[in-house]
Amino acid sequence: MTVVRMASKETSTDVVGNTAIQQMKDLGLSSGSSSPKQSFHIVADLQETQPLSTEEMKRAKACLTILTSDEKSALSMVLLTNVLRGYWTYPKQPDDTANALKKINRFFMGKSGFEEGDADFLPDGGMASVFKKMVQNAAPIYMACGPERIFGQDKHGHVLIATRVSEIIPETAVKLSKSPGALAAMKLVRCQLNQATIKFKARMSSEIGRRILKHSLVVDMSGLSFAHFGSEMRALIGMLFGLGQQYYPDSLFKIYLINTPFLFRAAFSVVGIFLHPITKNKIATLSSSKTAASQMLKSDGIGLDQLPTWMGGSHPGQDVFELVKAQVQQSQAAAKVTFPAVDGAS
Repeated sequence: MTVVRMASKETSTDVVGNTAIQQMKDLGLSSGSSSPKQSFHIVADLQETQPLSTEEMKRAKACLTILTSDEKSALSMVLLTNVLRGYWTYPKQPDDTANALKKINRFFMGKSGFEEGDADFLPDGGMASVFKKMVQNAAPIYMACGPERIFGQDKHGHVLIATRVSEIIPETAVKLSKSPGALAAMKLVRCQLNQATIKFKARMSSEIGRRILKHSLVVDMSGLSFAHFGSEMRALIGMLFGLGQQYYPDSLFKIYLINTPFLFRAAFSVVGIFLHPITKNKIATLSSSKTAASQMLKSDGIGLDQLPTWMGGSHPGQDVFELVKAQVQQSQAAAKVTFPAVDGAS
């Protein structure tokens, strides 16, 4: 694993060894499996490394009043932190944040979500059981909807996840979406990828000694065609984007859109519908791969050794789907049970 340069100034303050655990106790949250297991350093200009502020603690206490005891037991400090900060600027406070926290937490529990039935595709136990077994047709679903690979990191430690529009196969994706149970399977695969990424970030946090909750997304727009704009494909994109936008708040640091063709404006008008205004402000539109690599180095300290070869870099990358398979194998080995493939709807 490449060691990244840490340009931000760190302090020796113990973030999660003492402060966060004490905050969990003050909020009446469980200090079980979701509690931090090591000490990380605070970075003055990187909020995600910092424990909740006094104002955030006040809002957290107000939000937790609408949660049941079961919901509070299931809530992790990381999820609470992400929701608090992701919804901080919403106008009706603390109601907006409290309602979002309850719905997102219940979704992770596999109970419901922003809309009735949002979590119906999750297995019993919700996200805690998402790696219990592989989804039927998971590999073709993943390939048709665009493979994702993890590459290097920026100067803060945010991992780079890259996907290429040219590798998306609209016709296959739409065809797969029409088979029985396919939409549920696609949602479940999407959540498995998200959860695998979260686990990867947690592992990287341990390696670099600072808590990193966000990642950056690199999207290579070359290969964009009219096939990506059909109504069925737009609906599919909206469904998958919607999952990330609604249920994984404050998880993106930046989005780099590179090799943007003429059709980009139309593409952004489609994707932009599903993006929160805060997310839109994180988007950097860059031209060629060479120009993008130069600007990414200048703005975020991302060297060529952290970038994929198709950007002129040298990082080999790691397929996120392979991380999912590894998590499933680990889960099954721990349970000492081999589960058959399922259609994603159970």
